Formats: sequence, structure tokens, C-alpha cells
Amino acid sequence: PQFGLTVLASPDINGVGSFRQSQVGTNIGVVFSVSITPKLSVSTGASYSRKPYETDFSNYHTNYQFYTNPSNVYADCRVLDIPLNVDYKLYNKNRNSFSVGSGLSSYIMLKEHYTYNYALPSAGPKGYTVVNRNQHILGVLNLNATYQRALNSRFSLAAEPYLKIPLTNIGSSQVRLQSAGVAVGFKWNLNQSVIP
Repeated sequence: PQFGLTVLASPDINGVGSFRQSQVGTNIGVVFSVSITPKLSVSTGASYSRKPYETDFSNYHTNYQFYTNPSNVYADCRVLDIPLNVDYKLYNKNRNSFSVGSGLSSYIMLKEHYTYNYALPSAGPKGYTVVNRNQHILGVLNLNATYQRALNSRFSLAAEPYLKIPLTNIGSSQVRLQSAGVAVGFKWNLNQSVIP
């Protein structure tokens, strides 16, 4: 098997149900991959993500009874994203390769802060913060495509458009949080580092 370690970073857009009210977040992470065959590989890792979003109050779920319902909610969530993906290489020639993949992510919600916006001032509580309370194991579907350009036998540049679709409600707000972006980074071929 071939082993690889990739460091990726990306901006992404986040929205509830659609990207109509999307907000821009950031991700940085590390992915470890194992090539089982020349075309098939499995990868996992972890990334720290900031996922802000804005949504109408009708999409927000809570047991708290507001005296006056907010008109919308702005959320700032810090998430540990742990993916488990399978990738299939469609093209590999010279220094260029292209693959597509899918898998599932687990979201560990590290911190969630919600800001409530009202049509009238001073109509109710301004915000709510939750820390280390929600985990969504294999609750997000990953879809991605990856282009790699080899610099030499050890290192490659990578670009990866991706889409994350919720399979369950996410966070204390229990919303259908989806994300999309393009990650860029470096891949390190670990086999070439160990074997001359």
C-alpha cells in the first residue's frame, strides 16, 4: 500500500437547507490516506472548522419558549470534522491525477454561539452559547473531487472541491447545515520518504 499525508485549508460557504443566506467559514486539517489498489484509496483525518450561518427562525429548533420570536438567527459554530472517505482515481498520467470520492463525516461540535435578531428592539434574549454538547457520528455525507499535480516523487499539490450534505440535524439548533468549498494543500508521499 501507498501512504500519504495531506495538509489542506479552505474557505467554504455554509447554509441551512440551501445557500440562499450563505456565510463564509474556514477549515484547516490533516488527512491520512492509504492506497489499497492503484485506483482505490481510503482516507481519514481531522479538520478544525468555523461554520457560520444565518437562517430564518422557522428553521431553528429549541425547547425554549420566546415571548417574541426572533426574525432570524445568526450562528457561529466551531466544529471538529472527522471524515472517512473512499476515493477512486479516474485519471493518472505524467504528473497529473484526478479522482472522485465519497464518504461520511462525524461532526464534534466544540462551541456553538447563536445571536437572535428581532424585528423590534429589546424583544427577547440576545444570544445563547453551547460548549461541547453535540456530536453527530457519521452524520454528514461527503462528496469530493481531487486534482493532484506531482512536484516530485515525495510532494504534490492538491485542489479539492467538496460538498457536505447533512444526513441528520446539526447542532443545538437542529438545522440542516450544508457546506461547500474548494480545499488546497500539499500531499506528502510517506513511502518515498522512508524507502530510497
